[in-house]
Amino acid sequence: MNNLKENNLVDCCVIGGSAAGLSAALILGRCNRKVLVFDDGNYRNYAVDKMNGYLGYDGVDPKEFRTKARKDLEKYDVKIINSHVDNIEMIGEYGNHFFIVYYEFYTVKTKTVILATGLIDQLPEIEGLKENYGKRVQHCSICEMYEYKNKKIGIHGELGLDFALVSKTWSDDITWFADKEPSEEEKQICRDNKIKVVWEKVTKFEWCNQGFLYIWVNTNKNDKIINCHKVDIVFLSLLKGQKQRSKLAEKLGLKVTKENGIECNTECETSILGVYSAGDCSRDHLLSIVAASEGCIAAINCSSYIRKVWGK
Repeated sequence: MNNLKENNLVDCCVIGGSAAGLSAALILGRCNRKVLVFDDGNYRNYAVDKMNGYLGYDGVDPKEFRTKARKDLEKYDVKIINSHVDNIEMIGEYGNHFFIVYYEFYTVKTKTVILATGLIDQLPEIEGLKENYGKRVQHCSICEMYEYKNKKIGIHGELGLDFALVSKTWSDDITWFADKEPSEEEKQICRDNKIKVVWEKVTKFEWCNQGFLYIWVNTNKNDKIINCHKVDIVFLSLLKGQKQRSKLAEKLGLKVTKENGIECNTECETSILGVYSAGDCSRDHLLSIVAASEGCIAAINCSSYIRKVWGK
């Protein structure tokens, strides 16, 4: 696997090998730090063939971005380990502590940890959703909606009204698939903003070769009568849309937000000294460039912490 010895002490272990983690590793490398990046190969944008809104990489395949980013790290004291991290333990008196990272059959000691483990999108059990997710079913308006400006746009989910209102920036042809009857206030907002509402439960997403996505819904309580609506793309806006990809924050005992994100301040510092959080695992940013910027912030403050605590 690698030639790291158990008693080796690195400056930082970065957990996660996408935009946030790789950006953190780059900045730490430039701060002359010894870094390990753990990448288990699971990425939130696995189903998307392009990443948008990233200066210099707009419309580029995420795999191409990660390959280039890894190449950029080669000249620094940064080692990438393609492995899942099983556990992290804090050792020593608090304030003068370090961490042990467990992966496969190995351990490594580290002064600090940056968690960039991301989120998992929890998709509802609807026929055809998984097959179309990342294609004509998306979750990030800024990431994908520009390509569908002035098209027929569907918004699906309990939180869809706010999403539908925002979507008017790109198109006037918006349909909210609410899965339940909206309140009278919600209906009035939709009328005022010329947003169509379908409150019958969505039962199926079906891609049509003519370039449209059909959204099938039940039109009675017996589930016997169905109807379909034609859109160019649909965006998900669900109450329980994401969960933490990793249990490492829980195992470390980090504080979490009410949305179940890792609690951290604007410096990406968590509730434990020497542990930082960057990217979607703290806040559901969706945009890779925002995750990358947090990785940079986490790395800068991580390096500063190392200097203060460890002397250089």
